[in-house]
Amino acid sequence: MKRKTMTDRQQQIYNTICDFYEKNLYPPSYRDIAAIYDMTPKGAHDHVTAMKSKGWILDCGHIVPADTVISFDDYEIEQVDGMQND
Repeated sequence: MKRKTMTDRQQQIYNTICDFYEKNLYPPSYRDIAAIYDMTPKGAHDHVTAMKSKGWILDCGHIVPADTVISFDDYEIEQVDGMQND
């Protein structure tokens, strides 16, 4: 599956989302992202929306990286290999 290239800022935010998710086992809120990057929650929402349209974030009601598989039974997070950036 090929995904569209992210901007540098989107890549920074994506890395933050992945790190937050791995440490906390739940996704960051738009307010969390906004606070980290000194932007408004709307700005964070706009970046996440752009990453969803590019295929990097799942559109499932939560901010979840598209290459993450979550097992709620044992709370494991697994990175899925083979995802490509074009």
